[in-house]
Amino acid sequence: MASRQPSHATSDAPWAESRLGRGTERQKGAYAWRQALEAGAPLAFGSDFPVEAIDPRAGMRSAVARRAANGQAWMPEQRLTRDEALRAFTVGAAFAEHGEGRRGMIREGYEADLTVFERDLLEVAIDELPEVSIAATVVGGVVEYAGP
Repeated sequence: MASRQPSHATSDAPWAESRLGRGTERQKGAYAWRQALEAGAPLAFGSDFPVEAIDPRAGMRSAVARRAANGQAWMPEQRLTRDEALRAFTVGAAFAEHGEGRRGMIREGYEADLTVFERDLLEVAIDELPEVSIAATVVGGVVEYAGP
């Protein structure tokens, strides 16, 4: 199981190569989401809150765009598709905690913990993703928040 926090790749980018060595095997294996996925490792994504922002939209943007705060792509060969990133945050995270039979997807009989967004996260421009408004949240099948 590769339990990762994709926002680390973009927040660590300004200093990571100086510590790992640019182009070294050590650097090539660090923050390597695509490499892990292609090797067959199940990916489980999270935020590493409070070290990083708790918001998964920021993590999804990091996994897909791989751009640091300065706008530069870092290790772009390790980018994931939006579907792959979403799966890591949902199905992968459930699998990592042995909850794949009860959470990680919207399915009858599964725990209903979910967030509804105003726009499709798979379709918006990647840089707009962190600003997509939350329309509703459901925890344990109960609507905890319903937007305006």
